[in-house]
Amino acid sequence: MRERLLNRENTRRRVLFFDLDGTLAADNLPPSPKDVEALRRIREKGHLLCLCTGRSPGYLYPGVTDIGFDAVVASGGVYVSFGDRILFEQVLDADIVACIMRYFLKNGVFTVFEGFNSIYLINPSPHHLKSGGDWPITECEDDFAAGGKYSGEQLHKFTTYTHDIQAVKQEFAGRLDVVDQIRYAEVGPVGHDKLTGMRILLDEIGIPLADCIAFGDSANDIPMLRCAGIGVAMGGSRGDVVSVASDVTASLAENGVSLAIERFEIEGIL
Repeated sequence: MRERLLNRENTRRRVLFFDLDGTLAADNLPPSPKDVEALRRIREKGHLLCLCTGRSPGYLYPGVTDIGFDAVVASGGVYVSFGDRILFEQVLDADIVACIMRYFLKNGVFTVFEGFNSIYLINPSPHHLKSGGDWPITECEDDFAAGGKYSGEQLHKFTTYTHDIQAVKQEFAGRLDVVDQIRYAEVGPVGHDKLTGMRILLDEIGIPLADCIAFGDSANDIPMLRCAGIGVAMGGSRGDVVSVASDVTASLAENGVSLAIERFEIEGIL
């Protein structure tokens, strides 16, 4: 674990970045009341809250967004908003979307396109249809083309639940970045991750990375945990995540976010 230096100077304005799944919440449930209270408390002190998630804007839900975030880094860094302004958005090229759809339709692998408005399922099982019956279902490769069923949707990334992530890396090498989450892969435009999204936001508001605190638990959190002033790994995180963090807190089930915030308040960091 990277050494963390405590800042016992007068508390400065901080930006706190929070991963969603495995950090603030799980299974599309709302965060715990204790974690929500802690986030709102530090926001009232003047610190800024940013949701920093691999999910696209169309995959977020009110139980989380209603907390009151000042900014959102979504889709693994390819979408950044501050207040009601979109600072950055990188979408998948139409040609690569067609290639992705052909590849996964042929291979029969369950895959989720994530867009600005919603998410779209390829090869869903009856279970997926039952649990996400209100989500549009992709049926053919031209659904997103001009005049198609979902024409005009801005697609940011996709998540595929394949057992052969290496094959996906080889198929889209040089065209897409693949983050191996072990049970699935997150795939999006080349050169973007949560850290690039953080930098875009911080350049806008004029706060340095050194004054940021980031919370996360998985592979797509590694860049932001490594570079934030304080990078907090959730309890139970993968070893490669813990190794780049400067701090480790309890797990999601144990309210690790609020426990860390309380400790930082005592230490004079928040």
